[in-house]
Amino acid sequence: QRRQEDAIQQVLHHVGDALDGADETLSHLEDNSDLLPSAILRKCQELADGIAGVASRLEEHSPEEQRALAQACVEDFQSNLALQQYQQNSDGAAGSGSHLQQSSTSSGNAVRAPTEEEFMGAIQAAS
Repeated sequence: QRRQEDAIQQVLHHVGDALDGADETLSHLEDNSDLLPSAILRKCQELADGIAGVASRLEEHSPEEQRALAQACVEDFQSNLALQQYQQNSDGAAGSGSHLQQSSTSSGNAVRAPTEEEFMGAIQAAS
């Protein structure tokens, strides 16, 4: 059980690092738009390499471990939605109530939390 949780945390950490790196790079490129096309291409390649690494790690896990990862992803996503909504409500920028399945984005569109089965489909497609 502990090994499974550690493996799940490690996979989530790698995915988060890849996304954080891409976000940070794009943020810096807003100041120098001449570099944007080549930087986007390079970041996409790095992100693809990161995804390939995660996929190969996922192949090492049993279906039960993959299901646990999917459950962890759902819980993490729902926690982040709840935190965002709490922050929006605290700032007075959002409507009333705490609803874990939807949250407003900055553009006003609703975001639906993916289901465990949707995460399982993505995990199985990646591995």
